[in-house]
Amino acid sequence: MPRRLAFEYREAFGRDVIVDMVCYRRRGHNEGDDPSMTQPRMYDLIEAKRSVRHLYTEALIRRGDITEAEAEAVSQDYLAQLERVFLETREGFTGTDTESISGLELPRLPVVRCRGDGGVADGRLAKPGRAHRPCAHAPARGFRRSPQGSPSLLERREAMSREGGIDWGYGEILAFGSLLQEGVPVRIAGQDARRGTFVQRHAVFHDRATGAEWTPLQYLASDQARLHIYDSSLSEYACLGFEYGYSVERPDALTLWEAQFGDFVNGAQTIIDEFISSAEQKWGQSSSVVLLLPHGYEGQGPDHSSARPERFLQAVC
Repeated sequence: MPRRLAFEYREAFGRDVIVDMVCYRRRGHNEGDDPSMTQPRMYDLIEAKRSVRHLYTEALIRRGDITEAEAEAVSQDYLAQLERVFLETREGFTGTDTESISGLELPRLPVVRCRGDGGVADGRLAKPGRAHRPCAHAPARGFRRSPQGSPSLLERREAMSREGGIDWGYGEILAFGSLLQEGVPVRIAGQDARRGTFVQRHAVFHDRATGAEWTPLQYLASDQARLHIYDSSLSEYACLGFEYGYSVERPDALTLWEAQFGDFVNGAQTIIDEFISSAEQKWGQSSSVVLLLPHGYEGQGPDHSSARPERFLQAVC
């Protein structure tokens, strides 16, 4: 209807029209992502809404265009096609130490053991684990976590601090936590940085009912540095520009910008070319901003499949 009105207005008056659409995203990035981790109240409302498919199907049935049996048959046929394609993509995976994807051999990440001989004292590794104990420092009694922030995740992280077997997400948390205890401020910003692009970070937990936030790394020690972690707007150019400026003014801090996927760095390329890679030569201005460029090979073609590190190698050659 809005597009029809816009077209008729343009035809009648010869003027441009802006259609301002308010939309929502029902699902996350992929099968493992769940936006309710960081926006529980919003997604409770979205979950209660009937999907467009259900509404359209009911409208077609009411008009007599199709029957309920025909609608169900179409739905089942579509699900069967999805299942067939899913199984086809799994062919060729052997589950060995390496996975062959698009001709590349991708080594599995090694298991990391907690030791005190790597420059970080054992006590500083233990504190982030204790801070993740269920409800250890929740903002209020009865803090209700989302399923992804259930006690099992928190208990695993506490156990990792004592026993090892550290995964990628908790490895980040330990690195940030040790720096905070040494008095180094940590600032990270990016699209969905708090839960992580691949749902690996879980640096901030949310109360399922109230939306209240709990950041365990804020409760390591009374004299620790501050952690600032933000879900940014969908503008890589603006976000990296701000973080670059922050890193220049706060050289004592670890400042990180995370591209939601590695190839999203394309949107911030101007900042990289005009400032990060050339500011020292142009103005004698240095920056320690860190770029995190996660990517994965998930059959998504050229998008989201490469952080294109060759461009950065060329910049420093």
